[in-house]
Amino acid sequence: MYYRKAGNVLAGMMAAAVLMTGCAAKDTDTSENPTEQIEQEEPSTEENTGFTIEDNGENMESLGGTSIYTESDLVWEDNFDGDSLDTNNWNFEPHEVGWVNNESQRYVDEEENQAAAFEDQNVIVQDGYLVLQAHKYVDDDGDVSYTSGRINTQYKNDFMYGRFEARLKVPYDNAFLPAFWMMPTEEGLYGQWPKCGEIDIMEVLGNATDTSYATIHYGEPHTESQGSKTLSGGDFSKEFHVFACEWDPGEFRFYVDGELIHTENDWFTKKTGYGEVTYPAPFDQPFYMILNLAVGGTWPGDPDPEGEFGQNAQMVVDYVRVYQKSDYDTDVEKPEKIVTFKEPDADGNYLNNGDFSDAEALDDTTDWFFLTAGTGQASASIHDNEIQIDTENPGELDYSVQLVQPGMPIQRGNVYRLSFDAYADEERTMKTAVTAPDVSWIRYLNDTQFTVGTEKKTYTFDFEMRDEDDANGRVEFNMGNQPSSATLHISNVKLEVIDTFEIDENEHMLPNGNYVFNGEFQEGKDRLEYWEIANNCDGAEVYVTNENNIRELCAVVPETVGSIEDVTVRQTVPLKPSTRYVLIFYAYADTPKTIQINLGGAAVSADLTTGLEKYRFLIDTPESLENSEINFELGVSGTVNIDDILLYD
Repeated sequence: MYYRKAGNVLAGMMAAAVLMTGCAAKDTDTSENPTEQIEQEEPSTEENTGFTIEDNGENMESLGGTSIYTESDLVWEDNFDGDSLDTNNWNFEPHEVGWVNNESQRYVDEEENQAAAFEDQNVIVQDGYLVLQAHKYVDDDGDVSYTSGRINTQYKNDFMYGRFEARLKVPYDNAFLPAFWMMPTEEGLYGQWPKCGEIDIMEVLGNATDTSYATIHYGEPHTESQGSKTLSGGDFSKEFHVFACEWDPGEFRFYVDGELIHTENDWFTKKTGYGEVTYPAPFDQPFYMILNLAVGGTWPGDPDPEGEFGQNAQMVVDYVRVYQKSDYDTDVEKPEKIVTFKEPDADGNYLNNGDFSDAEALDDTTDWFFLTAGTGQASASIHDNEIQIDTENPGELDYSVQLVQPGMPIQRGNVYRLSFDAYADEERTMKTAVTAPDVSWIRYLNDTQFTVGTEKKTYTFDFEMRDEDDANGRVEFNMGNQPSSATLHISNVKLEVIDTFEIDENEHMLPNGNYVFNGEFQEGKDRLEYWEIANNCDGAEVYVTNENNIRELCAVVPETVGSIEDVTVRQTVPLKPSTRYVLIFYAYADTPKTIQINLGGAAVSADLTTGLEKYRFLIDTPESLENSEINFELGVSGTVNIDDILLYD
């Protein structure tokens, strides 16, 4: 059923009883929407939709509460007043099945959408509403396929900071996942997802339409911060609600119907092996808006092939609005994160009740959790200082039968030992691991399968912690997805530190072989991490630019500077004597001039022009190194810009 505005009434048009051209027939249900209703000028809301628009209800709230925005800050909106999608504002975003998140639908392009009969379209604009309609098709062989709509504003309406708001109604039943969200215009600035960042303003599962989720994704490893709103009454699929995100340089605030549901000001981005990019990256670049209706996927699961795809398969949008202030304070710093690490017991064990002396521990949320998932069926009980796991069905997932304890302090530079006793009624296998629930479930101790015999035996697993400190590591025993369901007995579980080791943060190269850290000038305070500005005198200014996300080292040198060495930018690097290095960088100047680079006492000169050019030098370090530094000597009057410094041997 498609919608049009008629005062406060939503009127319907039939989306059923239609045959696709060719061999595929859409699975539809005509019982609720007889064809003759299409002809009515004022169709009955009760007959067609069963609800009316509440123009002044609580779910109409947008600006208000803790919002810093007013109506005068409105800079862009689309009320969908035409008879087709305004492609000056929006792009169709076609994708094949399974393109992301194992989704079941194919997203159509503009040409296919416009060529289809009205009732077969996936993106419809009619009478002041945008409708994203998911369709199901069954071919002559009984195979089921799906199409849906996804649109975005990339390169047409991109924004950095502001309030992003939509009033909409979601689909219901089946494995639908509608979303109102944002992605960076230039996704490669900090690297591909999740390093680039993602802002999810609204996601609602089709089989749980009383709860909306708001999330930001970021970092490597992938990390997220999520809030949610569960309605005490009402349904996000039965009424229109207003979903909004306020994005400032140092904070996100998410709202549902004017109610603040989630705030976050702590995030990061980095590539593995590289330093953390200066906060508030990755959320310091333009993003664009996306509206889509997914069918199935990793989160909602597979759709029911017998499910209905009529009015229930529609995401209906009343409007989208963007508010912005004239300026924002971008001088923000990442909040200091204070992490409290759990202390071990007198025996050095970090696990609570590792000896299972407390028979009620499974009911104690500070201790062990016994979990089942998927088709796993099992139970756990504690007696005689051991936990017994009785399995009826091991399920199809490793974690279909699982015993875990979170809250483990896993700290960088420590060597840990996980040990325990175990036996089974019959020989069988199981897995153990130490994981990171808050950091994309990375493994500190990799998933390790081992055989458990009928005689009690002590099992020991050691691992080094080389990742960032984590106060919430999780010890796991995974007994699902195994060929045997024999009863298991586990006791005397310990997680302890058995040694430490040094991690040299400076004397190593980056993953690309570069010895220069932060050669792109986007890490640390003022984006000058690892660099030292030496002999900055007589009014010279050295800083990192940040115009349109272009970061370059910039030296502005007055004529009063006496010599080229008087303005030097240096970094300590692990140089070796009598070694040939390759130095590469990009640079330009306001007028042609010569700068000097000194590598451990070996110097080269670079003749800069007013155009950005790539410079490449072969430099042989002396047998007796003067120092272990790379020095860029910039003390010549005028302005010099340098970027992307690489040093290889």
